[in-house]
Amino acid sequence: MNFPLGQATAKAQILKRDHESFVVQFPPSNANGGAFPTFTWRQLERQLIDLASEQHLASFAQTLVKLRSSNPSGLPPELLLREILVLAAIVQEERPPISTETSSMGEDSSMP
Repeated sequence: MNFPLGQATAKAQILKRDHESFVVQFPPSNANGGAFPTFTWRQLERQLIDLASEQHLASFAQTLVKLRSSNPSGLPPELLLREILVLAAIVQEERPPISTETSSMGEDSSMP
């Protein structure tokens, strides 16, 4: 992706403002609520591809994970988590709803 210098500068300023806004809204927590389990970028990519409802969404997830893993840009961990959650929602966006007949929740399929 090649941006003219002006566009690249404008994009960098927008990203910086977004980052600053996020930190204000969600200040870093010093609470020790337990560490998040570790996983690799490849494991994340594999799971998102598996969750994708369509091939184009799997390719989209693969591309975004590769871009993020090659340029983590010092994001706060919580912002990275947010990006992962958004990406997971996107790749599942077109997934058909789970049939209540096959649901393991034991719900009555006649309920609205």
